[in-house]
Amino acid sequence: MTEKKYTLHRISGQIETIYLAEYPDRMLLLDGGCRCDTRRIRNFVTKKLGKRMEDITLSFVSHVHPDHAGAAPILRKRYGIPIAAPRAIDTWYVRLSGWLQHLIDYLFAWAVVIRMGRPWLRMWYPRFVRPDFPLEDGSYLPFFEDWKVLLTPGHTAHHAVLYNEDECTLYAGDLVLKANDRWLLPVPITMPAAQKESLRRLSTMNIKTMLLAHGDLQDELPVGLFDSLMPGTIRRPPLTLRAVMPLMMLPPDIRKNTTGGGS
Repeated sequence: MTEKKYTLHRISGQIETIYLAEYPDRMLLLDGGCRCDTRRIRNFVTKKLGKRMEDITLSFVSHVHPDHAGAAPILRKRYGIPIAAPRAIDTWYVRLSGWLQHLIDYLFAWAVVIRMGRPWLRMWYPRFVRPDFPLEDGSYLPFFEDWKVLLTPGHTAHHAVLYNEDECTLYAGDLVLKANDRWLLPVPITMPAAQKESLRRLSTMNIKTMLLAHGDLQDELPVGLFDSLMPGTIRRPPLTLRAVMPLMMLPPDIRKNTTGGGS
């Protein structure tokens, strides 16, 4: 493994862990969290690191849910930070059914906030990300070519992760989670067959460290982790989340916007 090119910082967000990779001459934000996390990010960058927000070169968005895409458009508007995201990201909330899905996902995020006992902060966010850099499967992040983009549909049709081959490190987004010392799949899995294929794809890769949005950094991965998490092995979610899960599966036409994950 080569020497790291960056220092990895972790910021505790409203309901997720936000990662900031600080290179000598630039910074990469890996999913900026919820809309209300913009203040946390600003305080960390300006007070902890002594840098300007404009020093963040790029914001990567793995998928369009509020705890991953909520802050990015605000940061772009305020500080000019461009967004890189899967090309199909803005197909998830199209038409009337997409508007409904956006509202449901927003309410689901609030259910998580309530369950975690977090403060009631502003989380409403735009339906469309409109990425400055639309990403394809197998492409590399602009300005950060040590990170490869892999499409991993299942949680959504457009979900993507980042892989740093030199360090055998995966930024997993919501591909997998870890809570109470248990590895889990996200809720909901809207496309079980695609999720299974995404997990199978990653099971063949050399991954030694995973950066989880829900579960923090993990550098001791169980043998056969991805195989053990194939759909069908999901632990039943808490009652607070089960109450809204049926609603999260309503708009069937959105599921038709599949992107595939490559091979």
